[in-house]
Amino acid sequence: DKVVSEIIVSGNYLYAVSGETGLLIYDVTDPVAPVLLGGTGDNSFKYPAHTAVAGSYIYVADNFRIVSVDVSDPSNPQIKNTYIQDQYKSYFDIFFDGKYLFATTKVHVVAFDVSTPHTPVPLATYEGNGNFSDIAVAGNRVYTISRGLQVLSYQVTDTAAIINLDKEHMY
Repeated sequence: DKVVSEIIVSGNYLYAVSGETGLLIYDVTDPVAPVLLGGTGDNSFKYPAHTAVAGSYIYVADNFRIVSVDVSDPSNPQIKNTYIQDQYKSYFDIFFDGKYLFATTKVHVVAFDVSTPHTPVPLATYEGNGNFSDIAVAGNRVYTISRGLQVLSYQVTDTAAIINLDKEHMY
């Protein structure tokens, strides 16, 4: 059996990501009888953590890189680009808010321009106190969890600046 590290559903498609099988795309129009449509093949990813859907693209946070996959033809998804950040900063989570792609590393929150979907371009980076994990975006607010103890909130007033506004501790 292969280990799936992340699934995400968009429309009638379920996307499953694994370090062993790559990206698999299923048609889930009939949820009790999913149909495998296609995939990227084995070894497409090393350590996939999370995925985000942005139109006809899937972005995979895969260890030290963000991989963009064109899924416009679900039977034949194509890896288009790999954005590699500093090799010592693994990507933990990724979120697409409809315009920008946001990602967390151990010490950063990064905003990417994906107006050219196959080429994510970093726009802004916020360096925090470390151990960022999950990320969510609502409006112009970005929320992360740091060290498993704090919910951090940021305001994105301009894509060139991510501003830390407040912190709220979780206990």
